[in-house]
Amino acid sequence: MKASKVLEVATYAGRIILENGGETYRVEDTVCRICEAYGFEAQCFATITGIISSVKNKDGIPVSLTERITTRTTNLDKIHKINAVAREISNFSTDELMALFRRIDNGSIYSEIKVFIAHCLGAASFAGMFGGTPRDFMGAFIIGGLIYFLKGLSEKMELNPYLMYSAGGCLASVSAILFSRIDLITSVDTTTIGSIMLLVPGMAITNAIRDIIAGDLVAGMARGAEALIIATCLATGSGIALSTMLN
Repeated sequence: MKASKVLEVATYAGRIILENGGETYRVEDTVCRICEAYGFEAQCFATITGIISSVKNKDGIPVSLTERITTRTTNLDKIHKINAVAREISNFSTDELMALFRRIDNGSIYSEIKVFIAHCLGAASFAGMFGGTPRDFMGAFIIGGLIYFLKGLSEKMELNPYLMYSAGGCLASVSAILFSRIDLITSVDTTTIGSIMLLVPGMAITNAIRDIIAGDLVAGMARGAEALIIATCLATGSGIALSTMLN
């Protein structure tokens, strides 16, 4: 069995975990676990933007591979499936394992309509949680759907993600103000905050703390900086809309 093939499969699994919201220490553990299961000594270093991994082949010659991470989202189901497979490696050849990882990577457990409804209900529920009225609930419900379409449009256009967050904050505020002017909602603040909660980087903040606790200071600080930048983009987009339309 070629060390390069094992390393390719292991690093691909690590990439799936990292792209879908997993911690860097989980990526490193999974890559090393897969390589060692096939009899190769492995080393792995992961940050939020890339994975560097290496193994020694049967002759003791190191083989390395680098994976650049350009997209990041949240899909805990994929992380769970990769973790489950990584603990049953003995049942698969490297080709079977790669095929399985590709199915996991390309698969989806929810249809687009379910994701759309989740966005709508998520924004509306947050508005209700923050003390909104039934009308605020309905207003946030609509804005949640608009944010879903904004995210889909930004992915198709391959926009900078930080620009999307700024646009999302602006969209939430502008929509809430317009709904207030036609008397659809009672509170601009509650509706706006409830809608923006869809974009708040909760996973990034959580993973930053977990990475730092695990000793991965570089990844933890990077994730923390990413969360801070996203929060700043949301505040900037929302603030510009509020200051422009309410003055």
